[in-house]
Amino acid sequence: MDNSFIALGLMSGTSLDGIDASIIKSDGENNLDIIDNKYFNYPEEFRKRLSTFILNINNRADIKENINIYKSIERDLTLYHSRISQSIINNNKYKIQLVGFHGQTIIHKPKDGYSVQMGDAKLLSQLLNEKVIYNFRANDIKNNGEGAPLAPIYHKLLIKKLQINDPTLILNIGGISNYTYCFKDKLFAKDIGPGNVLIDEYLKKTKGIKFDNNGDIASSGNINQDIINQFYEHEFYNVDEKHSYDRKEFDINFVRGLEFADAIATLTYFTALIISNNIKKIFKK
Repeated sequence: MDNSFIALGLMSGTSLDGIDASIIKSDGENNLDIIDNKYFNYPEEFRKRLSTFILNINNRADIKENINIYKSIERDLTLYHSRISQSIINNNKYKIQLVGFHGQTIIHKPKDGYSVQMGDAKLLSQLLNEKVIYNFRANDIKNNGEGAPLAPIYHKLLIKKLQINDPTLILNIGGISNYTYCFKDKLFAKDIGPGNVLIDEYLKKTKGIKFDNNGDIASSGNINQDIINQFYEHEFYNVDEKHSYDRKEFDINFVRGLEFADAIATLTYFTALIISNNIKKIFKK
């Protein structure tokens, strides 16, 4: 008996570049078939509005004080999700049984017991005439998780599908990096450091570039090891501490004054250093 569902998943990450949509067929435990993937790029004007709003939000009280702006951006964001959803649905013959709506992260404070995901699920459901599942993070955070309960389940499915032997660590590098560790059907998942956020923010602020394509800029520069050593020693990037890995908690000013390519190379190395050191700490336990 096939207990699989055909689902449309929507993800808009911390890089604020756009929306990824995927249609999959899965029973959530053993079977996984990826049917289609599609990407929608945020219009530049909207991305700037969204980015500016996020930069000015430091807690839930700030959202309440700017609720009209929040609702205006949320409506536009939901409409963009509706647009890409309708496009990928129209391009496929499969009947969607549910839509998973992640929303856009506005502020992520799992250590303080909350994470705010922008997106109007009721409006999206009305526009698509589909069942929409949302608010994935709240219960996970309530139970001392970090607000990403679905990624480890998907990673476990991938491990089975690809027939990878235990133990396995899957590293997901988005704006923020996180990992899933799987051993004997037991899962452990956690945010582990910055991903592309430092590099992308510096590129946007200095050159108006969205990302370092293929790492070409970083590979042309030189890593400033003195700055790396000095800054890393004085920071508290520790996977076991109170650091929540919200995108705004990372400072790029320590590379100010370096040549452009050297700054990107240094930020890239610094990002990799944090990730690798925190992974090593996991296996020392």
